[in-house]
Amino acid sequence: AAVEAAERGAASAQLQRQQLQADLTARVGAAEAAAAAAREELGAQAVAHGQRVATLDGELERERAARAASEERARGAARERDATAEELRRSRSAAHESALRLEADASEARAAAAAAAAGAAP
Repeated sequence: AAVEAAERGAASAQLQRQQLQADLTARVGAAEAAAAAAREELGAQAVAHGQRVATLDGELERERAARAASEERARGAARERDATAEELRRSRSAAHESALRLEADASEARAAAAAAAAGAAP
């Protein structure tokens, strides 16, 4: 009877050991599956993050290019404005010199007319 009780105890212990081993195996499998799912999710998040960063980098580069083009247009407009202003200054100066020459010519013509009138007077 004692032997049977010992055998039953050993069999019960063996059964408990097998159940614990099966439970442990199931838990390890579940943990491995959860870890694999987490790695997959993190990988997907990393890909999405990388795509977002690439999109933002592209937008930033386009904005920089647009700003550089705008600044270059502004510099071109300023150069054109400065050139036009210089051309107007030269034109005004030339017109002033021309007006002075015309005044001098008119003064000479008046003096010649006065001299001619004086010489023609009896």
